[in-house]
Amino acid sequence: MAFLDIGSNLGLFGMLAASHGHHSYFFEPVPPTATHVCESAHINGFGSHTTVFPFALSNKHDTFYMVPRPDNFGAAALNANKPAHVQPVEVKTTTLDDVFPKLNIDPAAKLVMKIDTEGSEYNIFLGGNKTLALPNVDVIFFENSWNSAPGEQARWEWLKSIVRSGFNLYCCMNCKDFTPDTGRCLAIDVNDFSETRARAIEVVAVRSREILDLISLTE
Repeated sequence: MAFLDIGSNLGLFGMLAASHGHHSYFFEPVPPTATHVCESAHINGFGSHTTVFPFALSNKHDTFYMVPRPDNFGAAALNANKPAHVQPVEVKTTTLDDVFPKLNIDPAAKLVMKIDTEGSEYNIFLGGNKTLALPNVDVIFFENSWNSAPGEQARWEWLKSIVRSGFNLYCCMNCKDFTPDTGRCLAIDVNDFSETRARAIEVVAVRSREILDLISLTE
């Protein structure tokens, strides 16, 4: 299995995958944070199972700006305009479809992805349509930031496009009927505009329900 940790922050999820012998690819554009990921991999002995990319993914090649928060390393978001009153980090972006072939991942390997980028998830999906449609992409955990798509209609179309690619969607927290005591994920119906589960913050897309059933997460 290969794990893509997009918006890795300190790399908790990717490190967990690496600890089980899987190769993890970290995408973290804030230089000090990317350095922490590299140091963590070295200290824990995961160096041979980790690759760190110090740039961001989006739907195009461009330059953006980020303002890291000292109180929350994971709260920095991409901004198209350079802030006037603070010193931002200049960030280069590329697309998932452009970078994925260069990873040389075994085509037979199962792929698991985590995408949590403080609002740019929508653009990452747009720039990764070909990659995300690959049959060996089994699971995608992503943050469902409602401000990342241009309008509610676009958000629904985005979720529907994920389903058309062969995934089933489940909300993992902060949605109607979610039961935090059991931690079970609940199915999302993208054809029902009244479906409050589709407004969940944390969503998992899986090729088959059986994948979640294996780890006892579904209702």
